Amino acid sequence: MRAFLKRHRHWVILTTCMILLGLFAIPVWLLVSNIRDSDGVESLPNDTGLGAPKYNYFGKAVEVYSPQEDGYPTDLCVTFEFLGLNEATSQASFGILVEATKAGDEHLKSFLSPLKHPPKTGTLRINSISGITNISIPFSLSALQHAPAVSCDPGDPDAVQLDVNAGIRATRSIFMLGTQRAFPNDWYELDDTVSVSVPEIPLYSSLIMTSRDENYSLRVSVYHSRAQDNAGPNTLEFSIRRPWQFWTYTYIVASMPIVLLVGVFLIKYSGRGKEIPKPYEVAFGVAATLVAILPLRSVLVPSTLPSPTRLDIFFGLGIVFLVVGSIIWVLLRSEKLLDARADGDPSSSTGQSGGSAEPQHLPDSNARAHHS
Repeated sequence: MRAFLKRHRHWVILTTCMILLGLFAIPVWLLVSNIRDSDGVESLPNDTGLGAPKYNYFGKAVEVYSPQEDGYPTDLCVTFEFLGLNEATSQASFGILVEATKAGDEHLKSFLSPLKHPPKTGTLRINSISGITNISIPFSLSALQHAPAVSCDPGDPDAVQLDVNAGIRATRSIFMLGTQRAFPNDWYELDDTVSVSVPEIPLYSSLIMTSRDENYSLRVSVYHSRAQDNAGPNTLEFSIRRPWQFWTYTYIVASMPIVLLVGVFLIKYSGRGKEIPKPYEVAFGVAATLVAILPLRSVLVPSTLPSPTRLDIFFGLGIVFLVVGSIIWVLLRSEKLLDARADGDPSSSTGQSGGSAEPQHLPDSNARAHHS
């Protein structure tokens, strides 16, 4: 067997290298599948981004939709406050406020006064186009009328005023379509219609949004439906992502152990005249990198996410690169060393690839005995 391997070592090494390179197909296929499966978020036309929270409070309020764009007055201000996202259940928490403007108060009084049996409640409806989450929030018209009137005219809504003067408050968790396995490039999205209805009273509402979560960036757009869709102008599309600074930082930190090992390896062993690394040196370097990756993964990837995430696949791709690259390096350098020995190169018998083997002069035993 040894004679066969020695006689056909070139083919054996070449076959081994091809098999090792084939191992790259597994993590590469997983990475491509992860990217393809998570590429489902729709681009938002004319979208609006919410400002980041400031001073541990809500960020700048953004008006998403106003009936004044269609020629109607604003009677009610509906504010969605993004509070956070539960990655494990893909549930987004929103604080929902309903408030009347000055014009809305006048309309309510004018419509309610002539009625013999005026309605006492209204309903805020959040209907999902995909049929996943439908929410109805009843509210008291009396509480709405007794709260201070607010203003949500187009321009710059005041988040503090809207939050402090809210007559109707509710907190709801809304299920969102998400791609948790694409972490840190995961995204969460929903398409909903938001409307306020009061029996026998036509009211027009504006939609305001603000955020109190620093970990995600939320963008929202009015979704103008196609002819075959049963969606009105207040059909809204929400998209929640992690900021680009977050996932860029995550990938940089995750690649540090691999970059460090490869950099040290290239600096020490890549030039001519440098010593050839021993197999145990390569094994120790790869093992140290693996030990560093395990705690790093537990820090970077939230425990609530399902695995493997995209970052796990990224770690796996780096590990395969290190292991396969190290083995191929040792095989190729060992083949070069064997060829040099076969050609009678004296430098191949030492640990230096470019040095010369000098004879060692040992002290004479007779001289040592005479000296003693």
